[in-house]
Amino acid sequence: MYKTEWALKSELGYTAKIICYHFRKHPRFAPYLLTENESYEIEMVWNSKLINTPEIFLKCLFHKNTVIIKEN
Repeated sequence: MYKTEWALKSELGYTAKIICYHFRKHPRFAPYLLTENESYEIEMVWNSKLINTPEIFLKCLFHKNTVIIKEN
């Protein structure tokens, strides 16, 4: 179980910081952040392994995301 932080930069001028909980597979990003026919720069900022607790397991199972959007 892992917690990763991603920086997503859009051509339209916004930057999003996404914190994802997942099981070592590719994390799922919130669909409202990504639109068709637009390119993004996605960069992993950090990755940390988590201790197995029931709360963390449920966050990873449901791919809990925290999204912070900043307009440039």
